[in-house]
Amino acid sequence: MGRASGGQSLYPLHRTRILHLVRHAQGFHNVAIKNARKNDPNNKALLSHQFFDAQLTDFGWKQVLLIN
Repeated sequence: MGRASGGQSLYPLHRTRILHLVRHAQGFHNVAIKNARKNDPNNKALLSHQFFDAQLTDFGWKQVLLIN
């Protein structure tokens, strides 16, 4: 967070946590959205059960490996 005027932290280091936010990698639902934009403008196909917990594509796994 911010720093006080004396160069000290607003919160002591032992009371803070670092939260890393990482965008998820490409999943099959991302590919489906890209392919369906022309034919399915409301993305109704994404209501299919297969996209509820979509797996990563091969490209998505490559993205994961690049972050590690």
